[in-house]
Amino acid sequence: MEQNTTDIAVGINKVEAGINELISKLANVVDPRLVTREPPMDVIDNGDSIIILADLPGVKKDSIKVRVGNNYVEIAAEPQPLPVVGKAARLERLSNFRVYRKVELGVRLKVDGAKAAYRDGVLQVIIPKLGSIAETEVLIE
Repeated sequence: MEQNTTDIAVGINKVEAGINELISKLANVVDPRLVTREPPMDVIDNGDSIIILADLPGVKKDSIKVRVGNNYVEIAAEPQPLPVVGKAARLERLSNFRVYRKVELGVRLKVDGAKAAYRDGVLQVIIPKLGSIAETEVLIE
């Protein structure tokens, strides 16, 4: 079982490296500001709140927008201007691209209680929970 897990992890790393290579090559042909990247993110259920940690290294705090809905969180950021000297040969830094990610959660969120902080390239969003999103079958009389 452990060998299968290792094989899967190696496969995922190869796929991720291939995608990063493709994005870098695409950025040489297309304006990188037109390419959207999804930031890596952790979602932690802390009992009475949801904590989201999104990696946004190099992204300026002023360009980050966080939107919280009843059961989702959206994170977006606009790219930083490219240096005016020379032509880009390879672009990989997240800050060169438009960033967008929406995460739907299985709980209702107290949107007016949301707080966010950005330190050392990590965006932390804390949102209090209102309760689970309930679903039930209704009997027809």
